[in-house]
Amino acid sequence: MSFSTCTASRSENNFISISSEEHRSKTFVSACEKGLFLERIVTEIINKLGIPANVKGYRYLRSAVVMAADDPELAESITKKLYPAVAAQYCATPARVERNIRHAICCAWEKHSGDTHAAEELLHCPISYSDDPPTNSELIALISDSIRLSYSAGQ
Repeated sequence: MSFSTCTASRSENNFISISSEEHRSKTFVSACEKGLFLERIVTEIINKLGIPANVKGYRYLRSAVVMAADDPELAESITKKLYPAVAAQYCATPARVERNIRHAICCAWEKHSGDTHAAEELLHCPISYSDDPPTNSELIALISDSIRLSYSAGQ
């Protein structure tokens, strides 16, 4: 039986399976909303850290954190999995992704341009611009873990 917006079929176990275009589109929209929400949160955090938005590393860092927050296994294998995934998204090489993220982090730490208090509230840990900048993997893991823990707890 087939309708314009809904289809029903019998499986071999004699169960009726109904698939609805409306259900699929709602699932897609909720997935898109989750992705946009996650991207907004990551953008807010990296802006508070003072990462300059005019450098490529800003976009690469945002994408890397969103991917790592969505799939924690990526954060465990940054060089082998995360950088290549970000590179594929932007038609770049993994080495360029790594270098541009590092440059963006160093720019923020050199200029001391971040809002330390706001960043510490968002990340739940102390931030010091007088120390050496964090490594790419440290910052990506810190932001993605903070997001995952904060929003899995319902905050």
